[in-house]
Amino acid sequence: MTFNTKLLAASAVGLLGAGALITSTASAAATKTSPLADKIASTFHLNAGDVQNVINSERKANRADRPHRLKIQLDSLVSSGKITQDQENKILAEAKTLAAQFRQDKKADRTQLKDQLQQWLNQNGYNLDLNSLQTSNT
Repeated sequence: MTFNTKLLAASAVGLLGAGALITSTASAAATKTSPLADKIASTFHLNAGDVQNVINSERKANRADRPHRLKIQLDSLVSSGKITQDQENKILAEAKTLAAQFRQDKKADRTQLKDQLQQWLNQNGYNLDLNSLQTSNT
């Protein structure tokens, strides 16, 4: 399994899980500040509400950019001939479907969604084992 393929699968899993985590964290933060915001505010003598607003803004921007980053990674795999354009389209569609499902059910078990993605990958001939991948920020 190539690094790009591992990165692709890790990104897809990240796309699924991070959306719900960020959504639940952002909605909880609307009523109070997070421990991180409190610690930053205390350390640097800032207003905790202002720090929380910056954190929320960055999370929102990151969440909005996640599908674009996945597409860029997939485009690279298409360009290098590792997957076809049709495979890219199918992966993007499935990741979008699963992410929407995850957002709808905030109590969804991330492991269950990861298993569903693994099953979909297996059924569609992708030789990827999501359990052996480590997420990466690159």
